[in-house]
Amino acid sequence: MSLYDAVQLASKQPESSSPDNSRIGPQYYMFGAPRSAACQAAAKASGTVPAAGQHCLLSAPDDNKTDLLSGLPAGVSASEGEVVIVPQGTLVLQAIAQNFSKPTPIGDPSAQFFVLKDNAALRGNDITNPQQSTDPNTRQPDVTFGFSNEGKSEFQNVTANIAHRGDLVSGLGQTLNQHFAVALDNQLITVPFIDFKQYPDGISGDNGAEISASFTISSARALVNQLRLSALPVSLRATG
Repeated sequence: MSLYDAVQLASKQPESSSPDNSRIGPQYYMFGAPRSAACQAAAKASGTVPAAGQHCLLSAPDDNKTDLLSGLPAGVSASEGEVVIVPQGTLVLQAIAQNFSKPTPIGDPSAQFFVLKDNAALRGNDITNPQQSTDPNTRQPDVTFGFSNEGKSEFQNVTANIAHRGDLVSGLGQTLNQHFAVALDNQLITVPFIDFKQYPDGISGDNGAEISASFTISSARALVNQLRLSALPVSLRATG
């Protein structure tokens, strides 16, 4: 969905504080009304054209209102914007761009977003040795990585939980494999599923894992570079 719709949906979710949250505290966004002078000013500052009939992003995301207001475009006052607050426990993640090395700006009208519960099973420091590789089945570029000792155990646990959930909700001839999300820097990279029939007790982390997301070689390398530079958090999350 659009950023405005995603943030509105996220703002209506109950606050949920947990050790598994990847973000502590709320997140603030400010939007301008469609066809407003504030949106005209924001578009001028970014060198773009306002999208007809859409709310525009004036400032965000920020962890506090002070930083939010300091990020407003020149000539735009706080009274011209609508502040929307996303409580802890919910994330707004941007859909990965077709070319990972050229991400779509968050305020671009064409950008699309998802709303997920913030339930991180693995984090960036659980991942080791990211590499650009090739999927042996599709011959398409992908990204492979290993796990720390703790990461191996966590990967086994989370994939086992997802497999068991898939087995539980399937029935009457239906196979409803369940998914988890891979996120990096507020972008949803991919949403793999666990085949509970093939992996009834989850997937061992001993051999690492791979991310396949319609990469080109250059975009896969761009992701690898971000992982190596510790552009964190990298999170694996169980999804509903």
